[in-house]
Amino acid sequence: MSDVDAVSVAPCYYHRDLAVEPREAMRGGHGKGHARTYLNPGQLTGVQAVTEMTLEPGTSIGLHPHPDNEELYVFVRGHGEALWNEQRFPVGPGDATLCRRGEQHGLINTGGESLVFLAVLTAAVAK
Repeated sequence: MSDVDAVSVAPCYYHRDLAVEPREAMRGGHGKGHARTYLNPGQLTGVQAVTEMTLEPGTSIGLHPHPDNEELYVFVRGHGEALWNEQRFPVGPGDATLCRRGEQHGLINTGGESLVFLAVLTAAVAK
């Protein structure tokens, strides 16, 4: 196999080709946003999904538990407030939050522009 062949069979997910999925009232929150899913269950060992999320200004993802999995948010654009258990933290580009198994988290877009982040959700772990 040539180098060209090796590149052509490598999985590449182009942002422009991802379906835009409208989202409203996420996890008991309010407002509108959308998602673009890069990976679904079974495509990467131990990962349930990798999704780019966009929250419009004032939109929130309600505080919700992760009883048997974990989730990482990596913030790309905009500003917001991360909810983690009983605490709140300001977040912006380059920041990340981690919700471990047994914890709860949520998010509020407190800025004047869209809040864009990557959400990496692990597969459920048997207790």
